[in-house]
Amino acid sequence: MHLSSHRNWRSTFGGLKKVRGTTKDPEVVNHKVYWFSEHRNVCRTVLSLCRTHPFTNIFSALIDPETTSGYAISHELSLPGPFTGFIPVDNGMKQIIKQIERKGNDFLVDFIRSHFTLDLWLHRDITGSSTQPWLLYNKERKAPEHLLSLTNSKLVIENIGEISRGTDLTHINGSKILRWNMRCHNGVIHLIDRPMMGL
Repeated sequence: MHLSSHRNWRSTFGGLKKVRGTTKDPEVVNHKVYWFSEHRNVCRTVLSLCRTHPFTNIFSALIDPETTSGYAISHELSLPGPFTGFIPVDNGMKQIIKQIERKGNDFLVDFIRSHFTLDLWLHRDITGSSTQPWLLYNKERKAPEHLLSLTNSKLVIENIGEISRGTDLTHINGSKILRWNMRCHNGVIHLIDRPMMGL
């Protein structure tokens, strides 16, 4: 049987019949897939995601690794964690950025650390669920009433609406969560509409 030097990588998922790519690797299927129960490896940290995401530029600019406090925060958020970050988008940060800069360095450190918690809190953990079908036992999981930030301040969680109907909204300290579960290798990031810490 004659094998071509180029082997096509085809996918029939969802009726897709076109060639998605070509490779010279004769065992492309065995080397380029992962099991359904595994997650793809993610190399970014929670800090690098904040720096590269187009909607979190103002928040990430507050973490300056050239200063002593900025270096300490950069080091802390690069550790294994896991961390959960609730990062305000630029539209929410524009309103208070000048006030933050006037408050001084200690307030800036507390402001940044108050948007992170220790432990991994995904969407399903924060909103709760009726069952856990992926586990051997099938128990109801209740949504937490609050989380503790890295500054030991309470982050109050308020879930409104129903997930099954698509009317669910989640607020944390009054800030609405806009996007969930941006995975990193040392945690997860959720985007919120405005900062959680009052000035």
